[in-house]
Amino acid sequence: MTELSGGKKSHRARGTPAAVYLSSPPSITAGIEVVYHARKPDALKQFEKACGEQIVTKHVLYKPGILAIARTNFQGTRWNLHQERDITKVVPFPPKRQVCRWEENLNAAWSFHDSRTDPELSSLFVPDNAYDFSAEHFEELREDFLQHLVSTETMKIEYNPIFKLDRKFDESLESFANRCLEKAREDFNQEMRQLEDTLRRLEDRLKQKMDREVREIGTDSSQRDSTRRPGELHVQEEIEAHDSKTSMEEIRKEMTALDHLREEKMKEFEERVVTVANERETETFRMNRSQIRVLQFNLIWLPYTEYVIQENDFRRMEVVQAF
Repeated sequence: MTELSGGKKSHRARGTPAAVYLSSPPSITAGIEVVYHARKPDALKQFEKACGEQIVTKHVLYKPGILAIARTNFQGTRWNLHQERDITKVVPFPPKRQVCRWEENLNAAWSFHDSRTDPELSSLFVPDNAYDFSAEHFEELREDFLQHLVSTETMKIEYNPIFKLDRKFDESLESFANRCLEKAREDFNQEMRQLEDTLRRLEDRLKQKMDREVREIGTDSSQRDSTRRPGELHVQEEIEAHDSKTSMEEIRKEMTALDHLREEKMKEFEERVVTVANERETETFRMNRSQIRVLQFNLIWLPYTEYVIQENDFRRMEVVQAF
């Protein structure tokens, strides 16, 4: 069924006489760029599979939307911060006397591959009498978009408060953790060297003490062998030999204890390094208008598919997003 609406052909959806659409897009004020969102048939497969033979008719229906792309520039002298980020919003165009729902992003991953210059063949459009497509209203929406970004967009910087290292915008958690660990080891390296030098001096003293004991045992044994008569035993020699053996055993114990101490200190050192490297805090940066540049602000026609579904003795209409 066809009717005239403002001099244009209008169509009623078959089986649903309440729906009236335009066969061509409404006239848009010069200077406002218009694009079409590409259809993605895969988005409809699940719905069509569920309805099956209940689908009586279907057609492409375009609804108006806003494609807004802005570049944000976060800067901060405290962390020597300079990060740029593009924000894309594809949102429904607000009907008259209603606010734009910027949080309702229909395609945050928008790219130029999603753009078309012409609509699908035999497509329909919602009437324009429910919307204000004037240049003045577009400027108001653009200003509203800027205010939305100023009030909602933030950048959270994760940093190590001890070393004043911040995680870069595109840096992985693993990469940042490795940088902090490297810095911690670098800062604690001097302390570790001093500890190692102290332990090495103690070890050298024990080795020298052990060498003296070995030399003294050898010297005393030679002297006693040269003066001893055959078959003669000296109790004093046995006592001295026992004392020397005991002294060497004590030195070995001290060296073993020193090795254990080194292992404990190394473990303790590594635990301190890891603990300090894992210290984290977060700081939130907000933007002002000077840090936002609108790159694109267009009217975008969003493709939907309108179905007429037969259910027993009545028909119903259902509109499904096709992108």
